[in-house]
Amino acid sequence: MGYADEDIWREDIRLMKLAQVSLVTVGVFSWVSLQPDEAHFTFDWLDRMLDLLAEHSIGVCLGTGTAAQPAWLSQHYPDVLPVDAQGRRRLHGQRQNYCPTSPDFLRLARQLASRLAERYQNHPALQIWHVSNEYYGGATDQGIACHCTRCAAHFRRWLQDRYQTLSALNRAWVTPFWSHAYTDWEQINPPSPRGETSIQGLSLDFHRFLSDIYLACFRNEADAIRAITPNIPVTTNFMGPFKALDYHQWAPHVDLVAWDSYPTPTDHPSEIAFRHDLMRGLKRDTPWLLMEQTPGQVHWLPTNPLKRPGEVRRLSYQALGHGANSALFFQWRQSRGSHEMYLSGIVGNAGHEHTRIFRETTHLGGELTHLGRDYLQSVPRARVALLFSWPNWWAVEYATRPSQQVRYIDQMQRYYRALWERHIAVDVIAPADAFDAYDLIIAPL
Repeated sequence: MGYADEDIWREDIRLMKLAQVSLVTVGVFSWVSLQPDEAHFTFDWLDRMLDLLAEHSIGVCLGTGTAAQPAWLSQHYPDVLPVDAQGRRRLHGQRQNYCPTSPDFLRLARQLASRLAERYQNHPALQIWHVSNEYYGGATDQGIACHCTRCAAHFRRWLQDRYQTLSALNRAWVTPFWSHAYTDWEQINPPSPRGETSIQGLSLDFHRFLSDIYLACFRNEADAIRAITPNIPVTTNFMGPFKALDYHQWAPHVDLVAWDSYPTPTDHPSEIAFRHDLMRGLKRDTPWLLMEQTPGQVHWLPTNPLKRPGEVRRLSYQALGHGANSALFFQWRQSRGSHEMYLSGIVGNAGHEHTRIFRETTHLGGELTHLGRDYLQSVPRARVALLFSWPNWWAVEYATRPSQQVRYIDQMQRYYRALWERHIAVDVIAPADAFDAYDLIIAPL
């Protein structure tokens, strides 16, 4: 639902009621629509949208809109744009394209989140807050990490808090090898192809720092929201075994775990199940939210086949069986253009309900309504656990190991699949979790 399409909102509502939709996410990429310049806010269109949804008993997961900053923000505050590992400042564009330590970005993002919370704190449609979107989206390892002088200074302070003394840091990083010992904190820079990449401890700690600093971005908005709406749950959407962020460190700061599941046509069912159990393991005692899945085809693979008949239902029930209490989809109405125009919507470009995708999602909605809340709030229990650690993943793959073919996720999934094929339920847990509930714990690599 876009603010420029108000003439079709009521048709959307009619179709949502047919499909038995009970929750919609709105506002996720709406910063410029909510704030066309620094001095003005334009909430009127969102008021009308939320009022219409509330009128028809459809709940709202309200996005803060901060995953992609407006062009005016990048223009007025150019140091908001990150610097790459080669020392080049990026141009405006894409998403998550900001320096995570930028005081101007943090100030303006918090301001928008606060204004939204103040305006909608008592709105009857509001059920969940959705901060930003897919943090660090598009990154691989440290692919879009900011290497500006401010981030480097933050990294040094982070290291000082972690190690207290240079002696402790040098011991942990084994820096005397190749005469790399540091004698002043200012000598330390983030790993870069222009500089140091041979110290495994440096790369590992920079990865820890990046995960922490993006978590600080989330908390910057979440704390502002919670101060105004303490009884509305706050979350953001995770991305399964996503290497860039340590979700075990993030999980205590979200009120519910939500993640976006986009399996490829070649993924084995056990691989999908592993990702669900990894996300469920972040908060094992509560159901999680299947925030996104596609009702048809995606657009980012070399070829993007449409889901086969019945596949949407099968994948949704697999998620429910692994602890989800929802089956949400991206997107509702297929985009008319731009980057995701070929990504399916429940309502396709045909614009009506007489399509296979709409019929299948409507059938699923009816089944979930029939199942009821008690089933959807249940949580699976297992007696076998698989130990998963993001820092261990980084450490394994930053090492000059005997074989570059040793990949952490591949090994985890080999062990998981052996259990899955024997119909053995598995919890995927962190090293810091309690072990006493399990008969068997497996710790690959």
